[in-house]
Amino acid sequence: MPENISSFQMNLQHEIIWLVNDLSKLKVLHVTPHLGGGVGRCLSTISQVKFDEVNREFLLLESPVDRSFYDVISQKHKIRIVNYQNDTEQYLQTFDIIQCEFWNHPAMLHFLNYSKNIRLRRIFWCHISGLGDIRFPLNFLNSDNKIIFTSEISNAEYRTRNPVVNSGFVFAENNDESTEHNREYDFVYAGQLDYRKLHAEFTNIILQAATLSQTEVNILGDGRDRQLIQDKISSDNVVFHGHVNNVRDYFSRSKFLIYPLNEEHYGTGENIIKEAMSQGCVPLLLSNPAEVEIMKEHSSFLCHKSEGCLVQSFYKLIKDDALVEHYSNLLKRFSEHNYSVKLSVDQLAQVYTDSLGAQTPGLFEMQEAFGGSPMEWHEAFGNHQETSENKNIPSKGSRAHFEQYFSQGETVLGVNYGR
Repeated sequence: MPENISSFQMNLQHEIIWLVNDLSKLKVLHVTPHLGGGVGRCLSTISQVKFDEVNREFLLLESPVDRSFYDVISQKHKIRIVNYQNDTEQYLQTFDIIQCEFWNHPAMLHFLNYSKNIRLRRIFWCHISGLGDIRFPLNFLNSDNKIIFTSEISNAEYRTRNPVVNSGFVFAENNDESTEHNREYDFVYAGQLDYRKLHAEFTNIILQAATLSQTEVNILGDGRDRQLIQDKISSDNVVFHGHVNNVRDYFSRSKFLIYPLNEEHYGTGENIIKEAMSQGCVPLLLSNPAEVEIMKEHSSFLCHKSEGCLVQSFYKLIKDDALVEHYSNLLKRFSEHNYSVKLSVDQLAQVYTDSLGAQTPGLFEMQEAFGGSPMEWHEAFGNHQETSENKNIPSKGSRAHFEQYFSQGETVLGVNYGR
């Protein structure tokens, strides 16, 4: 080492080398607003990896509502619900890396503001694409913070070169050696029944599939627009199952996943697409940027430019068993190669190693990244339109959501933001 290096720097370099060589000593805290939806599925899958050597803990910024993913994670890892009245600073400083599961949730913006003066080594795994109405603040992207995207579409949009780690996975363990299942169903849909995510013509697309199919069209999942969608679909062979625990079984018994999302959706992981492929269920999609990136070289055949083209593919494929079998087996191999949880865990480990070598624990420049008040933080992500008419359940990331969250006061937030 150079003679002019300080003893502090020498000790830090030795510590980094020690941690890199023994990841079991590396302590990572996953800070997340909640463990629901896609982020809950992502983190619960990572938490179950048998060969992961990293010592992980989880900090929830809100109390869990749906405990399904919480219960999975808590079997192997410690989960704490944040209490800003306790010694949060000392707790955070016991970790080598603070991994912020990041999107425009008010609880995350509050956590960053609350902890801005604590010297921490932070990384941001961004669980939104930054496309559409919800944008990444450029000051945040241009900062020195370690930012990870979940899709290359974000790098392309913002002309950045941030590392990409996929957040949606095939099923962690596949006990079936082949995809030669009894495909008793033609079509299945799985996911949120919510027009914030679904294409506006979703019901017409499903009705077209139902008219064509001789078997039940299974609709798996729930959401705030479920009743509205059910009321619009009068076909006897469309069956709404609500939330199911055996979605894998439906994928293995279905030929096609119908998954038409709206043009402005901001997800990137889309576990459903990858899980379906891993069971040989062929996704039929629209050509939104996230879906095109997920399907890569197969997007030209399986991602369609309009709902009309998507429906036409139903008629073409349902009659061509040989082509469906070809894609079924091809996509199973493709998904397992590109979207295994092991691949993402290994890529995260590389990010941790890079961060240990390049970052020292530091403060967070909150005002420079997002602004100086809760409403500025909301506006930093763009003036996206409010979509919820129910003020008791505001749209995620909306102004009403921010107002509701920051009205909780000092006893909950540890800070009094005022009115």
